[in-house]
Amino acid sequence: LYGKGMYAQENGLDSMAVACYDRMKDIDPRDPLPWYNTGFIRLEHEGRVKEAREQFDQAIKLLPTYAQAYVNRGLTYEVENVLDSAFLDYRQALALNPDLLSASEGLQRLEQKGLRYKR
Repeated sequence: LYGKGMYAQENGLDSMAVACYDRMKDIDPRDPLPWYNTGFIRLEHEGRVKEAREQFDQAIKLLPTYAQAYVNRGLTYEVENVLDSAFLDYRQALALNPDLLSASEGLQRLEQKGLRYKR
C-alpha cells in the first residue's frame, strides 16, 4: 500500500494516494508514515494547512523522533505566520537530525522574516 500510495503521490494522483494511506491507517493506526504522507499531500499539493498540521501532529505523536515531520509541521506554522511555533519545530528537527538541511533553511527564512533568536 505504501508503494502504491507513493507512486500515486508522485504522479499527481492525490486521491488515490490518500486512499492508500487511509487504508494503511486502518490496518495499523500506529504507523507514522501514512499520517506524514497525507500531511505532505494536504500541505504541498492542496494547500490545506490546518489539515496538514493535524496529520503531522499525529505522525509526531506516534514517532517523536520523526525529524522531517517536525520540519513540515513547522512549515504549516510558517505559512500561517506563527513564527515562534515554526521556530520551535525547526529547532526540534535539528536537535533530532543536525544535518537536516530543510530545518536549517526554515530557520534562515524565519530570520529573514525578522524573528530573532539565540543560536
